[in-house]
Amino acid sequence: VEGAVNDNWTYTGMLENNHNIDVGGSESVGLVRAYFDGRLGGLKVRAGHWNEFFINDTILDDMIDGVQASYDFKTFKVFGLAAKWAKDAYGDFVHDANNGLFGYQDDARLYILGASTKIKAVDLAFNYFKTTGQFGFYDVPETYTGLKRNIYSVNGDWAIDKNFALTYRYMWTDDRVCYDPLTGKGVG
Repeated sequence: VEGAVNDNWTYTGMLENNHNIDVGGSESVGLVRAYFDGRLGGLKVRAGHWNEFFINDTILDDMIDGVQASYDFKTFKVFGLAAKWAKDAYGDFVHDANNGLFGYQDDARLYILGASTKIKAVDLAFNYFKTTGQFGFYDVPETYTGLKRNIYSVNGDWAIDKNFALTYRYMWTDDRVCYDPLTGKGVG
Protein backbone atom coordinates (compact mmCIF):
# COMPACT_ATOMS: atom_id res chain seq x y z
CA VAL A 1 0.00 0.00 0.00
CA GLU A 2 1.43 3.35 -1.02
CA GLY A 3 -0.05 6.80 -0.99
CA ALA A 4 0.48 10.51 -0.52
CA VAL A 5 -0.06 12.28 2.79
CA ASN A 6 0.45 15.69 1.15
CA ASP A 7 2.72 17.26 -1.49
CA ASN A 8 5.87 16.54 0.57
CA TRP A 9 5.14 13.20 2.31
CA THR A 10 4.26 9.67 1.19
CA TYR A 11 3.52 6.49 3.12
CA THR A 12 4.31 2.84 2.40
CA GLY A 13 2.88 -0.17 4.17
CA MET A 14 2.98 -3.91 3.56
CA LEU A 15 1.10 -6.76 5.22
CA GLU A 16 2.33 -10.35 5.19
CA ASN A 17 0.07 -13.38 5.48
CA ASN A 18 1.63 -16.62 6.77
CA HIS A 19 -0.21 -19.91 6.59
CA ASN A 20 1.34 -22.84 8.42
CA ILE A 21 0.24 -26.06 6.71
CA ASP A 22 2.36 -28.31 8.95
CA VAL A 23 0.57 -28.08 12.28
CA GLY A 24 -3.13 -27.33 12.40
CA GLY A 25 -3.11 -24.85 9.53
CA SER A 26 -2.58 -21.76 11.68
CA GLU A 27 -2.64 -18.45 9.87
CA SER A 28 -1.33 -15.01 10.80
CA VAL A 29 -1.20 -11.56 9.29
CA GLY A 30 1.52 -9.12 10.31
CA LEU A 31 2.73 -5.66 9.36
CA VAL A 32 6.05 -6.06 7.52
CA ARG A 33 6.75 -2.47 6.47
CA ALA A 34 5.25 0.85 7.53
CA TYR A 35 7.15 4.07 6.92
CA PHE A 36 6.87 7.67 5.75
CA ASP A 37 9.15 9.42 3.25
CA GLY A 38 9.26 13.18 2.93
CA ARG A 39 11.11 16.44 3.32
CA LEU A 40 11.69 18.70 6.30
CA GLY A 41 13.21 21.82 4.84
CA GLY A 42 16.23 20.61 2.88
CA LEU A 43 16.38 17.25 4.67
CA LYS A 44 15.13 14.09 2.99
CA VAL A 45 13.60 11.95 5.78
CA ARG A 46 12.38 8.35 6.21
CA ALA A 47 10.74 7.30 9.48
CA GLY A 48 9.08 4.06 10.53
CA HIS A 49 9.62 0.30 10.08
CA TRP A 50 11.58 -0.90 7.01
CA ASN A 51 14.38 -3.17 5.75
CA GLU A 52 17.68 -1.28 5.68
CA PHE A 53 20.39 -2.54 3.33
CA PHE A 54 23.68 -0.79 4.04
CA ILE A 55 27.05 -1.23 2.28
CA ASN A 56 25.90 -4.28 0.30
CA ASP A 57 24.79 -5.95 3.57
CA THR A 58 28.38 -6.00 4.86
CA ILE A 59 27.27 -3.90 7.81
CA LEU A 60 23.48 -4.10 7.83
CA ASP A 61 20.69 -5.97 6.06
CA ASP A 62 17.86 -6.08 8.54
CA MET A 63 14.43 -4.81 9.54
CA ILE A 64 14.69 -1.70 11.68
CA ASP A 65 12.48 0.85 13.43
CA GLY A 66 14.07 4.24 13.03
CA VAL A 67 14.61 7.61 11.43
CA GLN A 68 16.96 8.35 8.54
CA ALA A 69 17.81 11.83 7.27
CA SER A 70 20.05 13.03 4.45
CA TYR A 71 21.03 16.35 2.95
CA ASP A 72 22.35 16.82 -0.58
CA PHE A 73 24.87 19.58 -1.10
CA LYS A 74 25.97 20.38 -4.63
CA THR A 75 29.09 18.22 -4.49
CA PHE A 76 28.41 15.77 -1.66
CA LYS A 77 25.73 14.17 0.51
CA VAL A 78 25.62 13.62 4.28
CA PHE A 79 23.24 11.33 6.11
CA GLY A 80 22.43 9.86 9.47
CA LEU A 81 20.33 7.02 10.81
CA ALA A 82 19.17 6.22 14.35
CA ALA A 83 17.28 2.99 14.89
CA LYS A 84 16.69 -0.19 16.80
CA TRP A 85 16.32 -3.67 15.39
CA ALA A 86 12.69 -4.38 14.57
CA LYS A 87 10.41 -7.02 16.00
CA ASP A 88 7.89 -8.92 13.90
CA ALA A 89 4.14 -9.20 14.49
CA TYR A 90 4.78 -11.91 17.12
CA GLY A 91 7.19 -9.81 19.22
CA ASP A 92 10.30 -11.63 18.04
CA PHE A 93 13.28 -9.96 16.43
CA VAL A 94 13.06 -10.30 12.66
CA HIS A 95 16.69 -11.22 12.06
CA ASP A 96 17.38 -14.86 12.88
CA ALA A 97 20.66 -15.66 11.15
CA ASN A 98 22.66 -18.79 11.81
CA ASN A 99 19.64 -20.87 12.84
CA GLY A 100 18.81 -18.79 15.88
CA LEU A 101 22.35 -18.33 17.19
CA PHE A 102 22.31 -14.59 16.65
CA GLY A 103 19.97 -12.05 18.22
CA TYR A 104 19.36 -8.65 19.75
CA GLN A 105 18.01 -7.41 23.05
CA ASP A 106 15.44 -4.66 23.53
CA ASP A 107 18.10 -2.10 24.45
CA ALA A 108 20.22 -2.60 21.29
CA ARG A 109 20.46 0.54 19.14
CA LEU A 110 22.37 1.43 16.01
CA TYR A 111 23.57 4.73 14.63
CA ILE A 112 25.09 5.43 11.23
CA LEU A 113 26.69 8.65 9.98
CA GLY A 114 28.10 9.03 6.51
CA ALA A 115 29.24 11.31 3.75
CA SER A 116 29.56 10.59 0.05
CA THR A 117 30.59 12.32 -3.14
CA LYS A 118 30.98 11.56 -6.82
CA ILE A 119 34.13 12.44 -8.74
CA LYS A 120 33.52 11.77 -12.43
CA ALA A 121 32.66 8.03 -12.62
CA VAL A 122 33.80 7.23 -9.06
CA ASP A 123 31.54 7.23 -5.99
CA LEU A 124 33.39 7.70 -2.69
CA ALA A 125 31.96 7.36 0.83
CA PHE A 126 33.00 7.33 4.46
CA ASN A 127 30.70 5.80 7.06
CA TYR A 128 30.65 5.42 10.82
CA PHE A 129 28.48 2.68 12.33
CA LYS A 130 27.88 2.45 16.09
CA THR A 131 25.86 -0.06 18.08
CA THR A 132 24.95 0.03 21.75
CA GLY A 133 23.28 -2.45 24.05
CA GLN A 134 23.14 -6.22 23.98
CA PHE A 135 23.45 -7.92 20.62
CA GLY A 136 25.39 -10.84 19.28
CA PHE A 137 25.40 -14.60 19.42
CA TYR A 138 23.47 -16.41 22.12
CA ASP A 139 25.28 -18.64 24.62
CA VAL A 140 28.67 -17.00 24.19
CA PRO A 141 31.12 -15.54 26.71
CA GLU A 142 30.09 -12.11 28.01
CA THR A 143 33.26 -10.72 26.45
CA TYR A 144 31.63 -10.87 23.03
CA THR A 145 28.12 -9.66 23.84
CA GLY A 146 26.79 -6.37 25.06
CA LEU A 147 29.79 -4.41 23.84
CA LYS A 148 29.58 -1.10 22.07
CA ARG A 149 30.77 -1.49 18.50
CA ASN A 150 32.38 1.24 16.43
CA ILE A 151 32.89 0.31 12.79
CA TYR A 152 34.36 2.64 10.16
CA SER A 153 34.36 2.16 6.41
CA VAL A 154 35.77 3.79 3.32
CA ASN A 155 34.06 2.80 0.09
CA GLY A 156 34.76 3.40 -3.56
CA ASP A 157 32.73 2.39 -6.61
CA TRP A 158 33.93 2.95 -10.17
CA ALA A 159 31.29 2.37 -12.84
CA ILE A 160 33.32 1.41 -15.89
CA ASP A 161 30.12 1.04 -17.91
CA LYS A 162 26.47 0.21 -17.19
CA ASN A 163 27.23 -3.51 -16.82
CA PHE A 164 30.58 -3.49 -15.02
CA ALA A 165 31.92 -1.76 -11.91
CA LEU A 166 34.85 -2.13 -9.55
CA THR A 167 34.13 -1.78 -5.83
CA TYR A 168 36.51 -1.19 -2.94
CA ARG A 169 35.57 -1.54 0.74
CA TYR A 170 37.93 -1.01 3.64
CA MET A 171 36.47 -1.45 7.11
CA TRP A 172 38.04 -1.35 10.55
CA THR A 173 36.86 -1.39 14.15
CA ASP A 174 38.15 -0.70 17.63
CA ASP A 175 37.05 -4.09 18.95
CA ARG A 176 36.36 -7.68 18.01
CA VAL A 177 32.93 -7.70 16.41
CA CYS A 178 32.23 -11.36 15.77
CA TYR A 179 32.24 -14.55 17.76
CA ASP A 180 32.99 -17.88 16.10
CA PRO A 181 30.95 -20.54 17.93
CA LEU A 182 33.09 -23.31 16.40
CA THR A 183 36.40 -22.06 17.80
CA GLY A 184 35.04 -20.16 20.80
CA LYS A 185 37.10 -17.09 19.89
CA GLY A 186 36.39 -13.54 18.82
CA VAL A 187 37.30 -12.48 15.31
CA GLY A 188 37.34 -9.19 13.49
